[in-house]
Amino acid sequence: MSKSELEMKSLVKAAKELNTVMCLEPKIKLLGVSIEDLQEAIEVNAEDIHWVDGVDEDGDPYEADLFSDETLAVLDALGVGDPATKVKKPGKKTKDEEVDDAENNDPVVKARAEKGKATAAKAPEKKTAKKPEPEPEDEDKNEDEAGADDLAARIQVAKKMDDLNEIIADFPDVFTKKVVKGFAEFKNPIMLKKAMKEAAGIAPAEKVEKPKGPKKEAGPGIIKTIITLIEKAGKKGITKEAILAELLETFPEREEKSMKNTINVQVPSRISKEKFELGKTEDGKYFKK
Repeated sequence: MSKSELEMKSLVKAAKELNTVMCLEPKIKLLGVSIEDLQEAIEVNAEDIHWVDGVDEDGDPYEADLFSDETLAVLDALGVGDPATKVKKPGKKTKDEEVDDAENNDPVVKARAEKGKATAAKAPEKKTAKKPEPEPEDEDKNEDEAGADDLAARIQVAKKMDDLNEIIADFPDVFTKKVVKGFAEFKNPIMLKKAMKEAAGIAPAEKVEKPKGPKKEAGPGIIKTIITLIEKAGKKGITKEAILAELLETFPEREEKSMKNTINVQVPSRISKEKFELGKTEDGKYFKK
């Protein structure tokens, strides 16, 4: 689906989901707007989507924003989708597997059982195979290394519990029965993903991907500056306009439109959710409660 093929109905549904998942304030306007304006609003706000778990510029952790397949398709058509989703998604379960899962309260254990059946069925063939020569053993080691890389990549792009459970079943040497028992308490894909990374010894993406160039000069970033301005304002509060004026003076090299959008995303929703609760005065000023 291309940008020109997007219908108003799909854009409105995607915009509603962005409003809810990202806690946008102000929200993307849905009524009385043209299809071009709605596309632009989605593109602008998509710049602040948390595609994966990570930490912000202040070192505080945040969780990934999760969207439906329909919304992800709209974002891809607009050219602002998650670049990591280009990896092929795992296939769907068969009807028999779905019935078995419904009978079993633990989908992870069921997935492990199905994997075990498949391995047992292939066992007789392995007995008749010739013993590997030294060179094939080296190739096996290379395959193991490639498998480790594949595991990290699949965990990174997985967004649903079914995807994570299938990964667990595909790597029984990493996720043993003992390890899987510890996963039973996780009902949220974000938390399960974190536990899987720890069990597999996969370092957080943020630590691995940090550039090796010269360190940035010490100083607060945009989000930290917004928080500081709100804290300094005390109970009197501060308006979004006043915050933007301060940012323009502090960060003259930054684009005004981008900083304004960051303010709208952070105040009050993201800061209230990830930092501290915000209050609002009758004349539209925000303060730390």
